[in-house]
Amino acid sequence: MKKYLVTAIIIAAIVLPPLVAAQAPVVGLAIPVSIPGPTLPEGTLVCSGEQGFVPCSNPYDPSIYGVIVDTPPAAFDITTESNRYFILSEGRAVARVTASNGNIAVGSSITSSSVAGVGQLSTQNGYVIGSALEAFSPPNPADVGEIAIAINIHYTAGLSRARSNLLEVLRGTLAAPILEPLQSLRYFLAALIILISFTLGFIYFGRISRASIEAVGRNPLARRMIYLSVVTNVLINIVIVFTGLILAYFILIL
Repeated sequence: MKKYLVTAIIIAAIVLPPLVAAQAPVVGLAIPVSIPGPTLPEGTLVCSGEQGFVPCSNPYDPSIYGVIVDTPPAAFDITTESNRYFILSEGRAVARVTASNGNIAVGSSITSSSVAGVGQLSTQNGYVIGSALEAFSPPNPADVGEIAIAINIHYTAGLSRARSNLLEVLRGTLAAPILEPLQSLRYFLAALIILISFTLGFIYFGRISRASIEAVGRNPLARRMIYLSVVTNVLINIVIVFTGLILAYFILIL
């Protein structure tokens, strides 16, 4: 009997460690919140808004709050409301994801998607919930699966072209009231610098054009010098505008 017991212990010691390692243990401190509606599965991405906590349903949602976990290692259990869920905003957990925006590799940034409570690969500037600790590449990109992620909610930049960055500045400015004060200030400063640079550029260009036309009319013989002066001032105008754009860009990414 003792031999069988020893053999069973040895087999368990060999088999169980890989099984435990294959799982993704939850790490972090969870907070209980109440989310109305039908029961939500573990791994659901949750956002906070004026209506309270709801499953995220907008890509790159700036109000992303965390992930639902069923058995957190530690939590502040201070609510007795119905539809209570534990939300993890920092640490490690399992998240529900889809490959509709591309296959997910280890280390890829994960953000919210248009599918309620489901994450996706982040391919442009915006808010992300964290980084993938596992790869996810299903045969059908619309399939929903679960992967382990390292939760680190932040704004990520440098994934988009300059033209889309400008649109994101304006979009982020509109969302600024629900962001952190420092992040809101960065958006407003970036938008303000862009607005000022374009306004100064158009005003400066308008004055130059009008003055040049009047100068050519008064002194046609100096037309070449006047045209050269116009070109020089236009180049200065372009430098002013691009300087404003560069300053706004660095305000966002630094």
